Amino acid sequence: MTNCGQSKDLKFLLIFTLILLYSSSCSSFVEIFEILLISSNISFFCFSVFIFNDNNELMLQQRASHKYHSPLLWTNTCCSHQRVGETNIKAGKRRLQEEMGFVTSLKDTISFIYKAPFDNGLTEHEFDHILVGHYNDAPNINPDEVEDWKWMPLEDVKKDISVHPEIYTEWFKIIFNKFYQHINITK
Repeated sequence: MTNCGQSKDLKFLLIFTLILLYSSSCSSFVEIFEILLISSNISFFCFSVFIFNDNNELMLQQRASHKYHSPLLWTNTCCSHQRVGETNIKAGKRRLQEEMGFVTSLKDTISFIYKAPFDNGLTEHEFDHILVGHYNDAPNINPDEVEDWKWMPLEDVKKDISVHPEIYTEWFKIIFNKFYQHINITK
């Protein structure tokens, strides 16, 4: 095996080990994992929140016009990065309040690694946790974060992404296309 192959195998082994540690809620995991992710060209943990109502509609947000990447694109209910020592659920609730003006119960469902390039030359390469919750009321959006919002049935989102992919964020299209069945079942 070449040094390059050994390096890739070692990175995989370290990532796998740290994911196992994460699953057991090891307290020092976050700092170690962030260092490993950065050295592996994976920048951050992140999470993506999907909120559904009683009509099985997904709450989408349109990102604020002044966002440094993906401005005015439609995406999942909210997303961000966990703070050091913050659980996925706590982080999801914090950002729901900050972006959409409400809090609700969330379930941590699945996670995956994705890479998404943006028009401004940046690339996200992240370990994303999908959080799912339920809410029926209108949000009280924060205009510094969110331009607009709407409820949309999953089938309509699926069709609209195929017809107008340019109006959706890269990570949302990746999540939706890869995990549509899981999101649809989890609601």
